Amino acid sequence: MSTWHRGEVGDVALDAGQLGLDVRRMADVSGINTQMLRTMFLTHQFPATWRAIRRPGESVDELLGWESWRPFGTTQLIKLCPRCLAESGTFYYQLSWRFKVIRTCQSHKCWLLPAHQAGDQARFRGDGTGRLADALALDQLSLRAMRKGQLTLSSLVVPAGVWFSTLLPALILQIEGKHWPKKHPGIARLEAESERLGQLFKD
Repeated sequence: MSTWHRGEVGDVALDAGQLGLDVRRMADVSGINTQMLRTMFLTHQFPATWRAIRRPGESVDELLGWESWRPFGTTQLIKLCPRCLAESGTFYYQLSWRFKVIRTCQSHKCWLLPAHQAGDQARFRGDGTGRLADALALDQLSLRAMRKGQLTLSSLVVPAGVWFSTLLPALILQIEGKHWPKKHPGIARLEAESERLGQLFKD
């Protein structure tokens, strides 16, 4: 738990930028200026998603479906891009990696990997089936929907709720179904997380 808040707040709510965070104190302790700190939270990076989770009495952790930084049992470690973390000047975790429907790094055009696989270059760079290009395209649209609450396909404006609840699950099934059985656990997880976000934006 963190003490950067009036009372205590978990690490998921901290990343989300829960109201009441003592950003000035965080800046003093971390040495990162206040303006830069404010850009690290969901409130800045994904404002439409932040607006969708502002629900009195409901847990930010449950609404977002993010795991804690403290994995336990069989919980998979949070994903990351090894190249982002290795680059000079990259000193904080990218919040987009927190979303389970996001599987790629848009900057380096590569897969995200669980932390314990970060050194596995074959997994990191591999695209023998062409799946990486499809995943990058879907992730680009999903990120836009989470930032703005909508996206444009051709000339059609699609609300984020429709993208995540209807269009993205269908595309995942069509694309991933070419390479995996349609009842594969990985496909089921992606569909479930897409539907979670769809419900979040529809409510």
